[in-house]
Amino acid sequence: MGRIYYKGIQLEQIRSFCRVARLGSFAAVAVELGLSAPTVWRQVRALERECKAPLLARKGRNVQLTREGQLALELLEPHLCGIDSVRDLLHEKIADLPRQLTVASTALLFNELLTEPLRQFVAAEPDVRLSLLSEPADLSLRRVQAGDADVGIVTYLPDEPRDAQLVYEHLFEMPWLLAAAEGHALSRKRQLKLADLTEWPWIMPAEETQPRRHLEDVLRREGLRERIHIVLESRTFALTQTYVRLGLGITFWYGADPRHPPEGLWMRPATQWFGAMPVAIVARKGRHQPPQVERFIRIVRDALAKQVS
Repeated sequence: MGRIYYKGIQLEQIRSFCRVARLGSFAAVAVELGLSAPTVWRQVRALERECKAPLLARKGRNVQLTREGQLALELLEPHLCGIDSVRDLLHEKIADLPRQLTVASTALLFNELLTEPLRQFVAAEPDVRLSLLSEPADLSLRRVQAGDADVGIVTYLPDEPRDAQLVYEHLFEMPWLLAAAEGHALSRKRQLKLADLTEWPWIMPAEETQPRRHLEDVLRREGLRERIHIVLESRTFALTQTYVRLGLGITFWYGADPRHPPEGLWMRPATQWFGAMPVAIVARKGRHQPPQVERFIRIVRDALAKQVS
C-alpha cells in the first residue's frame, strides 16, 4: 500500500505555526517540540498552502507575522488551546491525577483582595493542589498566556494592546492614591496640583511595570516628567511603604482605602490625576477549564463583588 497523504489543515501544522509566531524562530520551535527545523518549516508551509496566504515573513535570522498571519494566529490559537485543554482534562481523569489550580496575581492583590476568596476556595476544595504565583501584572499575564497558570487576577491598562490569546473579565477598579509619611507637609495642604508634588522626591514603581508606565504617561502628558526626582524604584508596595514612612519620598499606588491608611502613612485620593486601575480575571481564550478552576472563578466574582460594593 502506498503512503497516505492527508489533505486539509492538520493539528501539527497549527501547533508549529502558533509556536513559530510566538517565538519568531523555526529552530527554537523545533527544540521545544522535539522536531527538526525542516519539519517545522514544512508544517508551516503546508498550512500556508491550505490558507492560500503567506503567514510568516523573514526578518533577518528570524520570522515575523504577516497581516494574514496575525489574523490566522488570532483565529487558530484559541482552537489549539481548547484541544490541548481537552487532552489535559482527559489525561487528568483517566490517570486519576490530583486536581490542581494555579493562580497568578500581584503581591498587592494577594494581600488586599484575594485572601478571603482563597480561604473560601480551600475550605470548599481541600483536595485541590493549590499553587500561587506572586509576580507583577505583566509577568502574571505571561504566565497565563504560556499555560503556566490556569487563571490570573491582574491589573491592566485599558489603552495598552491586549494579547489576542487572552480573555479579560473586568471585575472593578482600584483608585490611585497619593501617600506620604504621617505628618508630612502635604497633609496640611487643602488643595494640591500635580505640579506641586515635584518639590519632593518620589518613590516610583519599578521600570517596565504597568503602574510605572501609567505614571510616566501622565507625567509626560502634563510636561512634568523631567521635574521628578526618583529616589527609589520598588517592585512591591510593602517595600515602598517602608521608605515612605521613613520620609524618604512620596509615592503613588492604588488599592488601599485612604480613610484607613497603613500605620505611619498619610493618604489622599489621586484619581483626579491618575484615575483608577482596572482589575480583571484573565484566562486563555478557548481553554476548557476544569471544575475546580471554574469554582475558583465563581468564588472570586462573588467575594470581590461584596468587598467593593
